Amino acid sequence: MATTCLVDGIRGHLNKEDCVQLFNMGKNLPDHATVIEIGSLRGLSSYMIYKGTKQAGKSCRIFCIDLWDPENLTVESGIPDKYILDDAYNSFLSLIIDRQLPLIPLRGHSDMFASCFEKESIDFIFIDGDHSYAQTKHDLENYFPLLKKEGVCYIHDCMYKSNVNIALYDFSKTYKIKIKSLKNTHGMFAIMNYIPAEVQKDMDKEAILSPNCLVQVDYDT
Repeated sequence: MATTCLVDGIRGHLNKEDCVQLFNMGKNLPDHATVIEIGSLRGLSSYMIYKGTKQAGKSCRIFCIDLWDPENLTVESGIPDKYILDDAYNSFLSLIIDRQLPLIPLRGHSDMFASCFEKESIDFIFIDGDHSYAQTKHDLENYFPLLKKEGVCYIHDCMYKSNVNIALYDFSKTYKIKIKSLKNTHGMFAIMNYIPAEVQKDMDKEAILSPNCLVQVDYDT
């Protein structure tokens, strides 16, 4: 069974609580924040981050890394074919243009782009890319050092004993990194050196979206 969420006309492979956590993180980011997202597809996760920053009266820029390859996404991420557009990349570009979003698409493998950013320069990273053990571990090793000391990384689909789960725990054990499971999400974990009190508070909240953020959750077999 796959869960998809529809927010403001954008559908993504997230559940309601996933959307809430990303929205709240956006609210808590500093003004002019820099964000990296690995695995964007049609843009729901990056949109939720942006929406949170906008409600807080802040600005951000989000670098969105993805292959935008429907065949690859179907095989590796298990997303049903009917939720993948014929041209996912063009759909993502249309989202940016039509809604004037501060999203910067970087099309290619995540290994290609880590060296483009300075260490300790990123406020928030969201990892939801290739779910294999090896690539998840690579993404964590390549991108976590880019976080500022007070920065936070979220990783998605970290279900019990999954490849993502094992990679995360091996990474945290090797590098002695703190991790926190986010309640009622689809296997979303926070990875951090330090969490400010206001961010911790929002992590523990029940799923409540603002009235102007309409969410429809579908469960499909």
